[in-house]
Amino acid sequence: ERSLNDFAILYRTHSMSRAIIDELAYNHIPFVIYGGNTLFYEHPYIKPLVSYLQLIVSNTNIQALAEIAPTLYMDKEKAFNVGVDYHVENPTKFLMNALLTLQLKPFQLKQVKDRIQLMKQIESFEPVFAITRLRRAFYDKFFEASQEETMHQTYLNEMLNELEASARRFKTISAFIQFIGQVTETYNHM
Repeated sequence: ERSLNDFAILYRTHSMSRAIIDELAYNHIPFVIYGGNTLFYEHPYIKPLVSYLQLIVSNTNIQALAEIAPTLYMDKEKAFNVGVDYHVENPTKFLMNALLTLQLKPFQLKQVKDRIQLMKQIESFEPVFAITRLRRAFYDKFFEASQEETMHQTYLNEMLNELEASARRFKTISAFIQFIGQVTETYNHM
């Protein structure tokens, strides 16, 4: 009889780790990751999209507001601080509105308003369709504009496709966000 300590799973790229870690966490199988120390859902290319979904689910997630700030060409710390202040004054209002209180350039103001409208449109979507819509609306273009290397764009595309693959098993954005929370908690306790 073998114990779990007798097994190892090798994978080549970080994006491949997502499916493996999801299944281990989903089935409550303990694991340790060597080499990479960033969970797939915490990766800098993935976290902003997850943060948009978190904001749709929870109007009080100020950290998620900060995480999406770079996609609006804003400073994370400034977004976090305005989010805290706004939430204290307006605890029941949509947190994205906090960004409208900043002195924004016209293109930023338009982007914030467009994102608020988009988030309201997709809040009832299945998570895979919400992610696809976010990608098509702005996210893919955001990263394409900031990247020059074709290999890097391919890697980014693979990771974003993995996020969509992960979301396919869930019917609601809330269920997907809860699962990501479970995976993150399992990962942090291993």
